[in-house]
Amino acid sequence: MKIKKLLYLIPFLVFTETYADYGIIQDPDGYVNVRAQASLKAKVVDKLKNGEVVSCSFEKGEQGDSSFCDALYNVNGRVNFDFIHRSRVNFFNGFQKWKFIKTISNKAIYQSGKNQIRIVVQPAEVAIQDFKKTAQAYTHYKNKPFFGTDGGLPSEDGMYQLREIKITYKGKTIIIPQQNLEQYFFPNTPLAKDNFHDHELSEIYSKGNDIYILNSLSNGGAAQYTLLLHLKDGKLIKQSAWSESR
Repeated sequence: MKIKKLLYLIPFLVFTETYADYGIIQDPDGYVNVRAQASLKAKVVDKLKNGEVVSCSFEKGEQGDSSFCDALYNVNGRVNFDFIHRSRVNFFNGFQKWKFIKTISNKAIYQSGKNQIRIVVQPAEVAIQDFKKTAQAYTHYKNKPFFGTDGGLPSEDGMYQLREIKITYKGKTIIIPQQNLEQYFFPNTPLAKDNFHDHELSEIYSKGNDIYILNSLSNGGAAQYTLLLHLKDGKLIKQSAWSESR
């Protein structure tokens, strides 16, 4: 399922139109070969197990085998950007896609039947003592790698940060608390089509006891990143984020 259509601009010159889909690795062998180029003859540089989530993109007019996608993923804190055959990626086919309903007081509300997810944001809290600087860039917020800027401090007046996600699913309530989410920053100005904020554009899918919450935050800028949350049997089993830049 197509989730983003982005325009990467070179001022006054040309642009490249890029599409990105989220998907889950699903291979009869139990894993997929990740290759250095878009070709079955290219060197295998990694292997991804079934169940791993990738951001799978391609460009109009790209060279190489079009049956491959340029896949970005984070496994055990290691971010890679290489090529995977599209036939080995399930783009959430067979999953229920949740619908964004509305926003009330910084709470973006999504529904699927009687189930509901609320993504809560707040104005960025920028206390200099909470940030750690390495060389010329800020890298950590409250001892956690933070996202949403290109090495600078978040803007107190111009940014949100995630505060809480409340999930009501199959009669149970699950809360992902602030300490899990506060390192994720993004602009408080709606930059997307139809004036949506980034947290109002989450891609949420469920099937059985699995829920996937994904989003591209700081959309379209140098600091753009993807956040992935995977819940299973009422528990958060995976949380990861990766920059959308090489």
